[in-house]
Amino acid sequence: IVINHEYNFSGAWHRKAYSHFRLGEYDRAIEGFHESERWGDNELSFYFIAICHFKLGDYENALGAIEYYKESHENDPDAYLVMGDVYRGMGDEEQAREVYCSGAAQFPDNQDLVKMAVYSLLKENAQTRAIPYLKQLLLGEDYREWAATSLLNISIQQGEWEEAVAIADNFRNVVPKEQWDPTLLFYAGYVHYRLERYQIAALYLEQAYRLKADGDTCSYLSMVYFDLGRMEEAAAFAKKALEAVPGNAEYQRRYEGIVSQSKKGLFGLFRKKQSSQALWPSSLPFVWHQELEEVPDIHYWQGEE
Repeated sequence: IVINHEYNFSGAWHRKAYSHFRLGEYDRAIEGFHESERWGDNELSFYFIAICHFKLGDYENALGAIEYYKESHENDPDAYLVMGDVYRGMGDEEQAREVYCSGAAQFPDNQDLVKMAVYSLLKENAQTRAIPYLKQLLLGEDYREWAATSLLNISIQQGEWEEAVAIADNFRNVVPKEQWDPTLLFYAGYVHYRLERYQIAALYLEQAYRLKADGDTCSYLSMVYFDLGRMEEAAAFAKKALEAVPGNAEYQRRYEGIVSQSKKGLFGLFRKKQSSQALWPSSLPFVWHQELEEVPDIHYWQGEE
């Protein structure tokens, strides 16, 4: 869209500027939004001016524009979101984090703002501080799976096993089966495994395996089946884990150990069997999912004018 007419009122200049904005013509868009301001008080002009400067890599002017916009729009959560993005673009992660957190505290229902508060806190390993924001995300639907998995991960790292169980079980009860996350199911299975609740661990890990048959899931399933005395299944999944990641030393040790225990047959039944945790101790192989798959450089309203 190209508009060549000269307009002398704010709304028309704003529409012209927005057309250039949508076409990626940011320099011309900035001129148009400023002209819109000159002819009247269009409340969104400096919001879009900030976005345009950001897109052009001019972070200083982007910051100035969004600060100006925020002064008269303190009740707009997008002002905090864009300001945090600008600081992030400038490389000032600390200031970005504080802006996101300040905004999220004021606007807890804005999922994107709360998400970025969590994202910035987890990047600095400020996990305890991130927990209230993660719990807020559980109340929505946009980032519920990511939030639940992050909370479960944190609970595991802090040794809060019963809290981890509550998070996993609540997620499984309230989220439709088709939306279950394999990483969360894997973590849940791991928690019940560590608590020696092998039947429940098997249920979670089997569900995770059906969604994502990776080596870690297969390996932990093999140990759960071992502890349940289901030796044929234990050996089969230990082998699958090794086939998924050939050369993995832990997988190899577990596979050889399970096969060796299986060969003892009835003789082994007359002795107290050690648990898999005692035989093949290992820490949780964290699938570090805290990095969101898609974090835009800048969040902004992209609807039609």
